[in-house]
Amino acid sequence: MTVRLQVTIPASELDRFNSAAGARGMTQAEFQVALMNLHDAVRKIVDKATEEDDPWFLMEATLTSLGLQTVVR
Repeated sequence: MTVRLQVTIPASELDRFNSAAGARGMTQAEFQVALMNLHDAVRKIVDKATEEDDPWFLMEATLTSLGLQTVVR
């Protein structure tokens, strides 16, 4: 099942989004799903990181600063 989603974003960001999707031969929807899957995959890695995994602590801080911290559903 697919659902139509309408969002409003700044034109400069839409251009960036469309360019990134197009460069990969993806539709906007395919690219959005890929980004959500990437987010899920990175969250799983970051949530398991230890102090020995320093780059993952940096990733955690980056995701959190973007408002993409882990959310328990």
